[in-house]
Amino acid sequence: MPDLPALPDVGSAQWLQFADLAARDARDHAPDVTEFAQTFGECHGWSTGPDSRTDAFRHCVWSCSMTQRFGGAVAQLIGSGHELDPRPYADLDREMQPLRSHSMDFDNNAIGRGFGESGVDCASACENAVNNDVLTHYEDGGGYTDPDVAH
Repeated sequence: MPDLPALPDVGSAQWLQFADLAARDARDHAPDVTEFAQTFGECHGWSTGPDSRTDAFRHCVWSCSMTQRFGGAVAQLIGSGHELDPRPYADLDREMQPLRSHSMDFDNNAIGRGFGESGVDCASACENAVNNDVLTHYEDGGGYTDPDVAH
């Protein structure tokens, strides 16, 4: 990844330019994170696919690494923009994600940003979060695992 300039003041014209550069960098990095998460999940025997443990791990790692690279505000902007952008569905013969999927992704992105702000190893922190049901996910298309609700 290219070196980025120091983070300017939030809301300034320079910050918006930085956020644009960061978004491009994050977009280019996303396939690597997806491949890493898929391999990591398979090696751990986690479910894969939409709304799975592996998907929760992917969102956590991506947000954590973006936060460490760009700061929490930019990572939140990029992650939220990704979730709210309908363009990935415009050229595909598929339906948009259900609301629960976006909610899950927002939750896991926020947890990842928290890990990123604390400076921990993203993969280890997110792995522990999956194993301890800290991340929100649906297992095998079935029950919802929400860390805020007692099991």
